[in-house]
Amino acid sequence: MRTAVKASAVELLCEVAQQAYLHNPGNCSGAVHDVIRKLVNPAAPYRLANALMGYLANPANGWSKVRDYAEASALADRGVVVVGGLAEPGGHGHVIVVLPGRWRPSGGYKVDGRLMPSHGMFPPAMSTSLGPWPGAVSDGDKTVFDPWDNVQVFKHVTFWAWQKKS
Repeated sequence: MRTAVKASAVELLCEVAQQAYLHNPGNCSGAVHDVIRKLVNPAAPYRLANALMGYLANPANGWSKVRDYAEASALADRGVVVVGGLAEPGGHGHVIVVLPGRWRPSGGYKVDGRLMPSHGMFPPAMSTSLGPWPGAVSDGDKTVFDPWDNVQVFKHVTFWAWQKKS
């Protein structure tokens, strides 16, 4: 008799992120919410990016701040849900999910007819966006750096990992 093979945490993270990307065009908060709802907490209330970043920063909520994108990548490579983002006071902010996998050069997409340069190697990301910036829309083809594409701004992006409660 054949039994169903349980998907690994990494495979599940990739599958859920892909579905979230497809079902939430133009809504970074909705895409991240789908991942959180399916892999962390089915009852998680919907939060816009700014509110979500504030929620993640409260240790009582089960999320831990990750040192940097390298640590975020190592966690994602183990199937841990890692959310990155930057709140924008008076605006909407932006959030992403760090994906497992091989790092790649940032940039490489066109903006106003010019190819965006690389700022180094970064882990892949899942991100959607209502805004016109092409670096903020990624089904894993862009990196955690690309939604911001600015070294000074990216220094303020924080990453948060779900810590499973025992």
